Amino acid sequence: GAGPVTVITQQATGGWKIVTPNNLSFASASTADARLLVLGTKLYVIWTELNAYDLDKIRQIWAAVYNGDDNNPDWTLVDPGPTGFNRDVTGDTRLSDGIVFQDTLLAVFLQFGPKNSASAGQSTIAVSRYNGDDANPAWVAIERDFPAASGNPQFFLGADGVLKVFYTTGTTIADSALHEATFNGDLINPGWTHSVVTLSDGISPKNFRLAEVKATPHLVWRAPNASAVGGRLFISQWADGKWQRIDGTTEGLNGFPNASWNIIDVIGFQDDLVVTYQQFDGSQTDMLVIAATPTNI
Repeated sequence: GAGPVTVITQQATGGWKIVTPNNLSFASASTADARLLVLGTKLYVIWTELNAYDLDKIRQIWAAVYNGDDNNPDWTLVDPGPTGFNRDVTGDTRLSDGIVFQDTLLAVFLQFGPKNSASAGQSTIAVSRYNGDDANPAWVAIERDFPAASGNPQFFLGADGVLKVFYTTGTTIADSALHEATFNGDLINPGWTHSVVTLSDGISPKNFRLAEVKATPHLVWRAPNASAVGGRLFISQWADGKWQRIDGTTEGLNGFPNASWNIIDVIGFQDDLVVTYQQFDGSQTDMLVIAATPTNI
């Protein structure tokens, strides 16, 4: 089951120390999706408060700032109050990603319709920026024109300094599509330009992660199960104005393409793309797999 957010720090004398004495769950002791963000000299954490032990309560997005004292650790909430910074306080939310952009914290999350209503299961994408005032915190909406029935949003900030949100639309494999929204860079008068992402295979994945290697965007993605290459893990990179496959395989990277699996993280490290994913093998044994893929394949 879900538990509280726990943060640990490495000590100068060696070893690790838990610095969340209150367990960073100020209401329900059930959380998910935590993201640590460093802004200047301050450490922040954003998370989803699930309220998993009281299903009548609303799932909320919360944030807190660390006092920086490992000997006497403490965290202070930096969201507007007891409802978090949900766009609609009557509907559930789910944090998707966080980033520091132009010396400001940004969060992107899914906002669902009012609880117990016909639209309770329908999500739209919300993007909020923090006002930077820990004493009088506020999160301001900066999303524009994100379509209904959208999900899986992820920030991507490239070497060119342009911020994007990648996301999916559709409720079935047949009508699913991958999109990118390019931010105009103006936090006061925000604007987003939306476009459809087309892969060289003509497939629009619903599960994906992004990273940059040698100033080149890379997309790690899973083909929908109903496609000809369903369930397989592939890699594409942005080159010559389009997304091109570079994984060099028709079987995908995962060893058991018909088994269930989940992308955990993707990073660029020493000119390689490093992919971490969780997979069940043929006997349904849970495995954690780390694959480093040279970018010159």
